[in-house]
Amino acid sequence: MGTNFFGPISDTIPYQGLLGLIGLLYFLGIYHRRFIKLVQIRLYLVWLIGLIMPLVLMFGSEKEFLRSDYTSLISVLFVFVTSTLIATDRKNGNVVVFSALTIGLISISLNFYEFFVENNVWSTAPGRSAGFYLNPNRSAQAILIFAAVYLTWNKRELFIFDYFFIALILLATLVTFSRGGIVVSILVFAFLFFMKYKVKWKTIGGLLFISGFLIFLSNLVLSSYLEDGAYYRLTSLRNGEIQVGFEDEREIIALESYYLALKAPIFGTGVGSTKLLDVGAHNTFISIFLDYGLLGILFYLFTIMGIVGAVFKKDNKEIIFLKLFLVWFLSYNFLTHNMLEDSVLILGFGLAVSRMLYFRVNSADT
Repeated sequence: MGTNFFGPISDTIPYQGLLGLIGLLYFLGIYHRRFIKLVQIRLYLVWLIGLIMPLVLMFGSEKEFLRSDYTSLISVLFVFVTSTLIATDRKNGNVVVFSALTIGLISISLNFYEFFVENNVWSTAPGRSAGFYLNPNRSAQAILIFAAVYLTWNKRELFIFDYFFIALILLATLVTFSRGGIVVSILVFAFLFFMKYKVKWKTIGGLLFISGFLIFLSNLVLSSYLEDGAYYRLTSLRNGEIQVGFEDEREIIALESYYLALKAPIFGTGVGSTKLLDVGAHNTFISIFLDYGLLGILFYLFTIMGIVGAVFKKDNKEIIFLKLFLVWFLSYNFLTHNMLEDSVLILGFGLAVSRMLYFRVNSADT
């Protein structure tokens, strides 16, 4: 599920959804008592209701939705519940770490294959790697969170292999040519080194400078090899400028979505409105505002405050993974459509929720 293996072949038959359903039923059978404990935690119950509500609104809407619209949201629910059931079990700590490493290595390999061997085997964006995730931006988002799980889920020092792994993750993110992914990867690993080794901010600044130089150098080396879309992404990231006329210019699209949302600011224009756009806002706040209005925004802000509060609780404040997740999560809210309606990204959210509630669930066991 983490590698999105069934994603490319689930158009006709929903293999991915069936996998999620089988997994959910299997782990509910094993951990049914744990699930009852989880839903008794108010924060978990609120998040669960928040994931169910879009489905309820879709069934009550007059709009027509594709089968994939329903199955995607159902998969989100399945993956969230399953991941929290697995990852809150103290016996599964090493399993989670090994799984994250495996997913990360598979994703890296597929991204490199698409870039160096055969372009666009799976990726839907010309000249950009994505692997089984199909969307290069999603690929960058996913491999970053799985890298964070592998490196920080258990409290330990970094091994020599880990530094090679980090380098591979950065390269695998680069070949997606996701501008947001490149920036967030630098932020995530900068924070990782800062928290692991208590390095000074000037060292972090040095790392950011070196990373920026490497991006610039990569741009020069790869410019003759890249297709126009991928090359534009590196040059716009380097120059920090808007080139009007590029079909995917985020600032312009986000503003258009915002003005559409103002037509129904309280309750929104209706669930699924974002998906009707040719290109979405690439901003979770604007997407939620468009679909659910100010009421949706208030609920989402409550969700974020719940995450921030849980991350800095006494039991959790030493867990580096949660802080890296917070950097990843808050950054991507301004770079992707809706993080809580993506069946791949929700796995990262489910793992983070598991870590937030880990001590509460396991203290109940004892």
